Amino acid sequence: MPRAPKARPVATADAIRLFAEHHIVAVRKARRSGEIIAVKHSVWGWISPADFYWMQEIHRLLPEIVQGGYRFNALVYASSIEVTGIGLPVGGALAGISEIFALNDLGSQDPAIKARGALFAAAPLIPFGAMLSILRLIIGVVEIDARIAELVGWSLKTSPSDSAEHGTGTGF
Repeated sequence: MPRAPKARPVATADAIRLFAEHHIVAVRKARRSGEIIAVKHSVWGWISPADFYWMQEIHRLLPEIVQGGYRFNALVYASSIEVTGIGLPVGGALAGISEIFALNDLGSQDPAIKARGALFAAAPLIPFGAMLSILRLIIGVVEIDARIAELVGWSLKTSPSDSAEHGTGTGF
């Protein structure tokens, strides 16, 4: 039975082009069909052609997603509400107040709160960070509301004997 012809090595220029454009170092082919069964990526090692294709698609879409995130930030941070002809910069206030809350978190002794503060402090600089600023603003308002409720509850707290003496309450 005659042997199949030996596969010719890839030309150096083609190998350099594959590496420069796609970071491919080597390719595995099936013996009989010549179908590509694996691709050796310079960073990820041997991967299937389907995985390599998905990596290329993500690589193609990622800049558009990041650009959309920065456009979203610009839209939110530049927003304003006009009341009787006077524009109020709502986006600037959102960024400023959430940054104040984030800087307050950075001063905490708890490492989890400090990490949260670092994430929220970086929000205006990262794509879709305006969502984090809005989230931090909501968290800050809830924390302030809880503190107010705690102070009001503490100031209204009376001992059971006081309420029984004055005829108010049940005396429990």
